[in-house]
Amino acid sequence: MPRAKEFDPETVLDLALARFLERGYASTSIEDLVQATGLSRASLYNAFGDKQQLFDAVFDHYEARQVARLRAIAAGAGESREAIRRLLVLAAEPDEGLGCLVVNAGLELGPCNTAVGHRARKSFRGLATLFEDSVRPLKGVKDPAATGRVLEAVFLGLRVLRRAGESRARIERIANETLENLLPA
Repeated sequence: MPRAKEFDPETVLDLALARFLERGYASTSIEDLVQATGLSRASLYNAFGDKQQLFDAVFDHYEARQVARLRAIAAGAGESREAIRRLLVLAAEPDEGLGCLVVNAGLELGPCNTAVGHRARKSFRGLATLFEDSVRPLKGVKDPAATGRVLEAVFLGLRVLRRAGESRARIERIANETLENLLPA
């Protein structure tokens, strides 16, 4: 009879996530993941498979948590314009310089790993849809889908600026200027 798992998979995924964010996919070895998670190599492989499979599980875990968080922010903001502002300003949150896993993976692996590139682009399209749904109730928006795509690009650009060390104040200023220039008051 196989032994029961003696670890919390969510905790292991969080620890692996931190390592992938810190070093990127290519520079993270299985030994790095063993050290980060505290699992033996055999336990890691038995629970999650190879490095790519573990990365896929980490990606799913991260994306599900981020999508839930973004939806909660959008829903909790009340008025659509405020929801959009809160979503854009989210890009300014401190991330210890590690960035967003989806953005990082898309930049690092998208050009060479079609599966990861596809997943990142799908996630980005989901973000555009979230923005589209948020602008749809606003009067004066001619094309909510196009506006959602523009806001997706602004958000992702802000995440890249934050990853590059840009200040929270500048990112918030850009978010506010985007709203002032893109959306009717």
